[in-house]
Parts: sequence; C-alpha cells; structure tokens
Amino acid sequence: MSNESCALLLMRLELFQGLKPHQLTDIVRHADRIQFQEGHKIISEGEAGDAAYLIVEGTVARVAGPGADESVELGVGTLIGEMAMLVETTHSSTVVCRGPVRALKITRRMLHEQMRNDPELAEQIVDRLAGRLNRLAQELRKIDSTFAQSLQHIRSPRQRRLALAPPSKPVTQSARRVAAS
Repeated sequence: MSNESCALLLMRLELFQGLKPHQLTDIVRHADRIQFQEGHKIISEGEAGDAAYLIVEGTVARVAGPGADESVELGVGTLIGEMAMLVETTHSSTVVCRGPVRALKITRRMLHEQMRNDPELAEQIVDRLAGRLNRLAQELRKIDSTFAQSLQHIRSPRQRRLALAPPSKPVTQSARRVAAS
C-alpha cells in the first residue's frame, strides 16, 4: 500500500484528524511495515506495549480483554494498541490475525521524536487527547448525576449511608460470643 493510501487511513482516525498531509506522510514514512500470518497475536493482554499497529490489509479479532468478541472482525483502517504509541502502558486486549495481515507499526519512540521535531504535530495530538478527556469527564458527570438522583429516592440519611456502604461480612457465632463476653 502506498504512503499516500496509508496516510489517508490515518487521516480517518480521530487522533490524527486535522493533521497536515505532510505530517501524516511523515508518520507513515517512519513507521515499520509489518506482515503477520493467520493466528499471530499482534498484541497480548497484560504485555507491555511500545507501538500501535494500523491495519492496512487483512482482518483481526479481539479475543481477550474488554469487549472481546471473536465473531467481530476488525479490518483495514483499525488502529490496534493506540495508547502504547503515546505512553508506557500494558495492553488490555489480545488481538489475533484472522488471515494474512499487513500493518504499519507506529512506535512510541518514533512518534515522540516526530513530535519533538514538529511542535505543531505535538500540539494537535495533545488537543485531540484533551478533547477525549473532556468527553470522558462529561460522561462521568452524567453518571454521577444519575447516581445522585437515584439516591434522592432513598428517604432517610441512614438508608442513604447503608446504600453507599460496602457490603458487610456476616457475623459468625464465634464473633457473637466474643462480642458478648
């Protein structure tokens, strides 16, 4: 796949939207082109990651981790392990090739180097991440508000405390004897 075609795939991803064509092409040019065979694990749950993989040909499936559903195939344009190209992290999923796969490996070291050399690139990525965090904060505020409203239906302060308290352990016979003595 040509550099321009790969750059177009990157452009569709939220994190890279708004980058200039030459910035996208630079990322593609510096990325490693990797080929995987059917059954190969691209990333494994619990392992440290240092790169993201952009699928440019073939399909993969998330077989372990949050939202794992082996019947759902992810194809061209999917970015696997996105956080690993930005920060030190361990993978939360295992992703396996469903057939031959070609991918671009975007390493953290390479992306950080490009961001140091192109402050505009760094600023754009930081802005995208900040936008995501803002949306996450809004979602958490909605959940908090819904939870607070549900507590309003509990009438007494004691009932509210009990609703918020962690479940207690059952009291055993020996604990009752100790308390009584």
